[in-house]
Amino acid sequence: MPTSVGIYNCTVSVKGDLEKTVKIRELNIKNALKAMADATLQRAQMLAPMSDIEGHAGTLRTTGLIETSNGGFTQAVQFGNGIPYARYQEFGGDGTRVVRNYTTPGTQAHYLRDAGNSVKKEGIKNYL
Repeated sequence: MPTSVGIYNCTVSVKGDLEKTVKIRELNIKNALKAMADATLQRAQMLAPMSDIEGHAGTLRTTGLIETSNGGFTQAVQFGNGIPYARYQEFGGDGTRVVRNYTTPGTQAHYLRDAGNSVKKEGIKNYL
């Protein structure tokens, strides 16, 4: 019975343009992240509280924007830039006061967090 172990050499080669394949995959990921940010923005706009005070109706909803950085690999959805009550509305209060009644049906505290979580739950595969 033989007791020696044979050594086998194996050569692997890549046919095609590997750099091009990597670039296409990176582009697909960036596009998926952008689509996820767009979906988060749209859902947050629907959930964001809307004032019934004349002249302020929908102001918070119109401040939503997407900030892109890191070459497109980071997408940040933001709301309320320049609006002092935006943080208060997102968190449903400030520790001393609590928002108890959202006058517009379907709106809520944590509108941005909940929108992001719903997109995250779907997973990036749905956006590739």
